[in-house]
Amino acid sequence: SSSRSTAKSSRRSTSASARRLAGWHRDQNDLVGEVAQWEIWVQLVVRSQGRLHVFEPMLDRGIDALVHRIDDGAWFPIQAKGRSSLRSGSLQLTIKDASLVDPKAIIMGVSLEDDHLGSHVLVCTERDFKRLARRNHARGKLVFSAQVSFVPGRPTRWAPYVFPLEELADALLSDVKPTAGVPMPLPRQRGKIARAVGFRGEMEVERRLVDSDELTLFRPFPDLETAELAVLHEKTRRVLGIQVKTIGVDKRHPHNLVDIDLASFRPFPDVWIVAVAWDRDRRAFRDECLVIPSLEVGRITAPNRGHLRFSFAPGSTATGRLNPFRRALADLGGIVDSELASKSWRA
Repeated sequence: SSSRSTAKSSRRSTSASARRLAGWHRDQNDLVGEVAQWEIWVQLVVRSQGRLHVFEPMLDRGIDALVHRIDDGAWFPIQAKGRSSLRSGSLQLTIKDASLVDPKAIIMGVSLEDDHLGSHVLVCTERDFKRLARRNHARGKLVFSAQVSFVPGRPTRWAPYVFPLEELADALLSDVKPTAGVPMPLPRQRGKIARAVGFRGEMEVERRLVDSDELTLFRPFPDLETAELAVLHEKTRRVLGIQVKTIGVDKRHPHNLVDIDLASFRPFPDVWIVAVAWDRDRRAFRDECLVIPSLEVGRITAPNRGHLRFSFAPGSTATGRLNPFRRALADLGGIVDSELASKSWRA
């Protein structure tokens, strides 16, 4: 009886293993691509020990993510390409020319082996991919095809761009020195109402930004740093990070404190603070906001017990340090669009 029970258990285990190892079906290509992306994002964050932060697009315009390198503030647009299997040890990629929207964007090609990524990954710019791949036409459209060998030691033109999976983050970190330490945000202790108002403020800023057709918005995966939102300009390909601060005001309380936690605050030239004011009486946002480059916050207030705090009274006519940063909320999308389109913007 014991031997029969053991045999049945073994068959069940073998059957379950076979189902698990059966691989992905060809009709699941879209799902494979999504899973591969999530796996890549996790690998980048974990293997960089927080030096790389990932932002996912809110609207798909060809770039799968923006990666923010915390050491120097650099932004990297990423296209992730996942396949469910290799052919003779090679990753097969076919990409439409119309999908290659940014020569500087980085293509990360991986294979998904059951429930995890394969042992190697392709990391190259779109420019290099188009240079090395074969040109073909499918239904009258130009496409680029590549067979990228993941077999260690096999000499191919793709070899300089193939990395072991454990070195994936190093491909984006190799030319910079690590900072003394990557600050991580402390647990947020705000109450339910404050969190709801903060979320409402983020949605309002996003709504204003999407008024511009040239701006594509990205949200963090996960939320780890100063920038809670990244904005990519579709023509210039320049990126701006934004942290949104929301205060609540009413007739009895016409001003409130903007509070920036220094635990996760890292100012860069291409990171801004946008402060908006929710009018509790009118149940609407005030017409005025603050648009402050993160490097300028020190001109407004000094650090105090790990925070930067300053009072914001929307609509105030009093002169003060905030005056240069007061803007009409309705103009926010145009302001960001104009800045990122400017020739003087940080390259």
